Amino acid sequence: MASPPRDYRVTLIGAGVATLAFFMLVSFSQIVTFTVWGQTAGAVTGVSWESVGALAATFVAGCLVVVCFGLLHGERWSLQWRALSLIVLALVASALRLGALRLLWGGEVIGARAGGEMINGLVAPLLALVVGLYFVDSTESARHVERVAAARQLETQRLITDLEGEEMRVRRDVSQTLHGHIQQRLVFIASQLQGVEASDRARGAVAQADTLAAMIEELDNLREQEVRQLSHSVYPGGVDIGLHQAFQLQLAHIPATVAVDLEVSPEAARVDTVLAPEFDEADRLILVTALQEGVTNALKHGGATRLTVALGVRPGRGSRTEELVVEVRDNGTGVADPAHVTLSGLAQVRARLESRGGGLELVGGAADAGTTLRFWLPRPAAG
Repeated sequence: MASPPRDYRVTLIGAGVATLAFFMLVSFSQIVTFTVWGQTAGAVTGVSWESVGALAATFVAGCLVVVCFGLLHGERWSLQWRALSLIVLALVASALRLGALRLLWGGEVIGARAGGEMINGLVAPLLALVVGLYFVDSTESARHVERVAAARQLETQRLITDLEGEEMRVRRDVSQTLHGHIQQRLVFIASQLQGVEASDRARGAVAQADTLAAMIEELDNLREQEVRQLSHSVYPGGVDIGLHQAFQLQLAHIPATVAVDLEVSPEAARVDTVLAPEFDEADRLILVTALQEGVTNALKHGGATRLTVALGVRPGRGSRTEELVVEVRDNGTGVADPAHVTLSGLAQVRARLESRGGGLELVGGAADAGTTLRFWLPRPAAG
């Protein structure tokens, strides 16, 4: 039988002794009540010290067996062992109490009275042992549930981390394939077509040469815009370096017709720098994705001509000391009631931010007053 830990024994003994003390308090209150009633009727003149001594004997004997039970009890005792030990120890406590009563009352506790006192002495210690055992088992069950939940949470977090790591690896591979292999193949194909175009023009096939020239131009546009844009979308530039670099590279892709301001507070400027990184690639990717969605919505749905991206730091909630807060403000048509706006792509971003303790909200105002997209994430190493 396994030996229980120290806190298990302490909890068992503490609960048993507390139950005994409560039982004695109730019994003493009854003695006082009967004494007061007796004095009112003229039958009793004072508290029966023999009764108080009996209570003391019951408490001491009960404490002894509770302590013995707590020290000897195995954490994985079977039900039979527990029942046997409870009965035996309760009988021992009652026997000790009976011996104390004989000393206290001058050996007059014999015969049927002794049997009655034995039975009476079983109640308190047996109750204390049962309550103590129930309390400690309930406590251990709750702790076990907490340990299992914590272990499952750690396992879930580990699986999420592994999946995110694999996601980032796949994104890097796809981006490198698009940026390197596919773009290179497109360049080679365009070069070959340029040779054919030159040959056609040399032999006077102008119409065919013009067709090839248009195809070459289309391939160049495909390579420079579609493939390159897809590569940056799959794995945004700067995500592997730092958050500020990733944001700057994203804002550099915005058309020149849109005015862009990047505001970084002094506190935010020290967050996730190249020399002192804090966020991992997965966190940066989520923040960059939120920025991309905000910019796209401002330009596509809001018709904005000016964007302001502001990075700041604010006190966190609970045990978190600080949170990085990003705001994307535009001068577009605005949203009068953000609560009834379907976030579509931002819904997934919000879910991923919330899974990390962050969040996302859309702040609107009057018509033509612009919209603010605010999202935040706790600093992993805030300080």
